[in-house]
Amino acid sequence: MGRGLGLHQAAEWLDEFEQVVQESDGPIGKGTVFRYTLKGDRSALIENVAWEPGRRVAWDGPPLPSRIGGARPRGSLEVTELAAGRTRFVSRYEPELSGLLVLLRPTLTRWVRKQRTADTQHLKQMLETAQRDVSE
Repeated sequence: MGRGLGLHQAAEWLDEFEQVVQESDGPIGKGTVFRYTLKGDRSALIENVAWEPGRRVAWDGPPLPSRIGGARPRGSLEVTELAAGRTRFVSRYEPELSGLLVLLRPTLTRWVRKQRTADTQHLKQMLETAQRDVSE
């Protein structure tokens, strides 16, 4: 359980991410800083603000600027084992928008919801495959 949950693995299951590289020294934990690169060659820093390996990660970072505003990446992922073979996955994406992006909030909210639903299905497949591999 929890494989793929860390920010350092986000490019494996978040479609718009091309790469995530650890920028700070030391083991991954609370306070670890990563540089993420999105498709279209935009990048920014993001920090683990909460870290419980395999169970919970939360992040925050400075706004990623665009031509019409910015979006501060904030959110969390949490995995809870409910029973044998049943797991709850809760994702919260709470970007803080600025500039004209504020006016696009309804459209961006729909896009994020649709994209994250597809990304979550991809992550679910990854986790289930990893679980089967461990069981065999």
